[in-house]
Amino acid sequence: MTFNMTIGKKLTLNFLAMLGLIFAFSLVALNLVKNLGGALDVAVNSTAKKMDLVGAVRADFQEMTAYTKSTHLHYVITVLEHGHKNETLGVSCGSCHDSSRLVASQKGFEAAAGKLREQLGKLRLLMTTDDERRNADAVEAAAGAWSNYYQDY
Repeated sequence: MTFNMTIGKKLTLNFLAMLGLIFAFSLVALNLVKNLGGALDVAVNSTAKKMDLVGAVRADFQEMTAYTKSTHLHYVITVLEHGHKNETLGVSCGSCHDSSRLVASQKGFEAAAGKLREQLGKLRLLMTTDDERRNADAVEAAAGAWSNYYQDY
């Protein structure tokens, strides 16, 4: 069986085939761009926010560490100095490390712990996997235990 096609019919058929391929490739490209836009949206609106909040949680932990060290230093100075004043100057190291600084450290620690809980709450809203939730639970439990130990200290 042979097809008798004129050159005009062959050109028309090839033109329509090319037009169909261009249309199909355009749909595929449009779909890829749409998916890329969705992935970029997730990266900007979810992943970047998560990274920012994790950085804030880390900063809160560092702030809590600083207040803990300040409280510990106050305690050590108080214990070491008990009854040992510098007779020549008539002052003690405790004159700089008085109880008002201890109270300020305690309030600062509580504020940092509150900010930490707030940041973890915001972070939980962005979590999508069970691993992320388990890790957040572990961090929150550790921060709670640390706060309890700090109060006992």
